[in-house]
Amino acid sequence: MSRNLETGEEPDGLTFWSSTRTKEGRWSSDAAKEIYESAFSKMTERIELEASVISKEQERRILHETYKKTTGCKSKKGPGHGYLAKYPTRSQLMNEQIEEQTRASALAAAAQQKNSEMQAEVDSLKEQLTVQAAETVKDKEQIEQLQHQLESTTSKIREELRQELFSLIKQQNQAPPLNVAPTTTVPRPVEAATNPSELPTNATGIENMVSGNEGADLAQAGKESTLSTLDEPAVVPIPSKEQNMCKRI
Repeated sequence: MSRNLETGEEPDGLTFWSSTRTKEGRWSSDAAKEIYESAFSKMTERIELEASVISKEQERRILHETYKKTTGCKSKKGPGHGYLAKYPTRSQLMNEQIEEQTRASALAAAAQQKNSEMQAEVDSLKEQLTVQAAETVKDKEQIEQLQHQLESTTSKIREELRQELFSLIKQQNQAPPLNVAPTTTVPRPVEAATNPSELPTNATGIENMVSGNEGADLAQAGKESTLSTLDEPAVVPIPSKEQNMCKRI
């Protein structure tokens, strides 16, 4: 790979190594591929560690050290610096230093901007965490307040139920006993003889029987009126068989 036609700048070591040892994307040997990958990994680690862009001279030195370690070569000259190799002039070295400083400044500015953005993001996250913590504390206080109100209401309801139960028991103990109405036994009329021969045949006997039955009916009616005044069920008078027989006669 030749110089850049517009700037006259030579390619860096890795680019030169890859362009001279690959064809159509295929490496000429496994060793060439291993040297390239190892050198690229070391350059990346150094850039991340120093947080700055390394110069082309540093890239060549890393490539040379990787080449010597991989191949076991003891030459002090790196690849591309053998016989008839052209060494950089003083002006080229000065240009490389200026270029290195420019890239370092640009990288430092980019790093500073990135740090500022990250710091702003961190501050924003801290603010969000503070707000969430305050909301969590507020929610916790509200939950505790609701629990206290629930316990107070439950205790009040239990006390009211207990007082109401005691009042009911007290009223029941102080209530007078209920008055039981006296029971009245109505005498059943004596059954008359059903034998026709035993019935009186004279008019006087019949009248005495009728008058006796009417007196019994009046007495029974008096008892029924007394029972009705005591709010007891009325007792219907039962006509005697003798009266029925008298009526039949």
